[in-house]
Amino acid sequence: MLDVHLPGMSGLDLRNRLVAEGVATPVLFVTAHDDPRARADALAGRCVGYFRKTDAGSQLLDAIRRASLRRD
Repeated sequence: MLDVHLPGMSGLDLRNRLVAEGVATPVLFVTAHDDPRARADALAGRCVGYFRKTDAGSQLLDAIRRASLRRD
């Protein structure tokens, strides 16, 4: 799980760096400041979930469960 806005490097940039290094761990993004461009970038990068911090916790837990069952 990554926050979209991290100090020094965005969560999107960190995810891209991990992918470039061959890390295939599923990523869920959370954000307090939903931005349509960040959302589009996250979804284009095949994240397994994108959530606002105000979204229901049950939605986040469901996404974590689904990600833990993925077999890519």
